[in-house]
Amino acid sequence: RKMWKEAHELLTRMGLDIDPKLRLEQLPIGQQQMIEIAKALFSGASIIFLDEPTSSLGTKETAVLFRFVRELAGRGVSFVLITHFLDDATDNSDRVTIFRDGRKVATVDSAGVSKAELVEYMIGDGSQVLQSTYVGSTVSLPPASTAAVVLDIAAVTSAPEVVEMSIQVRAGEVVGLYGDLASGAGELADLVFGARPKPHKGTISVGGKLVKGGSTPAAKAAGIAYIPADRRQALALEQSIAWNSTLAHLGQMMGFFIRPRLENKHVEKWAERLRIRGATPLKAAGALSGGNQQKILFARWLEYPPKVLVLVEPTRGMDVGAKSDVLRIVEQAAKDGVAVLVASSEPETVLAFAQRVVVAKRGRIVAEFSGTAISKRDLLELGH
Repeated sequence: RKMWKEAHELLTRMGLDIDPKLRLEQLPIGQQQMIEIAKALFSGASIIFLDEPTSSLGTKETAVLFRFVRELAGRGVSFVLITHFLDDATDNSDRVTIFRDGRKVATVDSAGVSKAELVEYMIGDGSQVLQSTYVGSTVSLPPASTAAVVLDIAAVTSAPEVVEMSIQVRAGEVVGLYGDLASGAGELADLVFGARPKPHKGTISVGGKLVKGGSTPAAKAAGIAYIPADRRQALALEQSIAWNSTLAHLGQMMGFFIRPRLENKHVEKWAERLRIRGATPLKAAGALSGGNQQKILFARWLEYPPKVLVLVEPTRGMDVGAKSDVLRIVEQAAKDGVAVLVASSEPETVLAFAQRVVVAKRGRIVAEFSGTAISKRDLLELGH
């Protein structure tokens, strides 16, 4: 009882209304992250390393985290913050050290460096689109596509997370769905792939044909590919890269048995095409960096291109260079005619990827943008 009482007090201090008796696996990934952070913050350590602590957090949770960091720093606790979020780095540190390709590039005072300078250190001559989204300028969206509708989400409801959400994604179009952790954006993406129970109301169609709700096999058969927010849900990290990257199309790799030669050729082709660093067929997927693990999931689905590609937080925990690689992959998929839906709580990700932007808040669609200029501030104001 004493342990539960103390745990409840700590969770309350972190702004979490959670029963301490619940199993961790029952909680959303954002709350799991906050509990892991609370464990570190209240451990009594004098030096605390925070590795991408806000990658699964919304704006409110991030503010709570750094309030405690500043409080503990004032008491003499030292922090090392590892992050790819520029605001987190500059607003909550004394100095910033930038690494690129495994090497230290620079160390600068946080108060005296601009975001543009940090991005230049991070990616060099990288993507201009990514650079503009990170430094806070507006992004000009193209006019709405007139191509054929591929994915049609019509008044889908799965209360309380999703309430009458409707989105259409056309062939060759990338639609960004922005919203915080309580917006229902991630839950809607799960519904599209049948990773949640059948919606209470509404329909999901691909190419004009209804897709059976609550059924992942039905979604796959309809041509829907899906990469979840937590790549660990989709990867068997102890299994080989070959095993993980061919899981969606084992039938093409088999006669009576799986053919290693075909698996090896598949890995070699996609390792080169997607720039998967250090990839060999028999290496365990868990031995790769997070960005390269994400690329394995793209290799899994793009060998036989889907009609619809649904991505949830596709660049979570990645540095700007890895994000640039993923952006290139998604752009190519769209050029090949795939309808892409990107759901993210990171404004920078949505602005970098999307040709059209939809904003969700508290389970409902509240705004849509195309053919206009839009900024990170616009998304934050609408989504919070």
